[in-house]
Amino acid sequence: MSLREQFDAKNAGLPPPCMETATQTNTIVVYPSADESWVFPWARFGCANLRADELNMTFSDREVVVRGRNLERVFQQVREFHVEILRTVDQHFLPLLQDSDPAVTSIEVRAAKT
Repeated sequence: MSLREQFDAKNAGLPPPCMETATQTNTIVVYPSADESWVFPWARFGCANLRADELNMTFSDREVVVRGRNLERVFQQVREFHVEILRTVDQHFLPLLQDSDPAVTSIEVRAAKT
């Protein structure tokens, strides 16, 4: 999303998108909540699994569990290492999104299973 599109969306009262992409990015920044953030280098990415409304991404020592709706587009961008930012969408913004838009409702970062 361009800076102009972000500005227009903010002025229209729309939430920031749950996913921001870039054609080349070395890291993914994950925001499980407004006061928590994690940075993961794509070089430490292991695998991803999408099942219904849950996307699991494994990095060398952490697992990121993303829950929401329409996560297929997020999964596609993860496959191509294009996701730069992934954040939750506040519940009161969900009715403002299109039914086909991806919406991340929760993100959990935990120790990877060994």
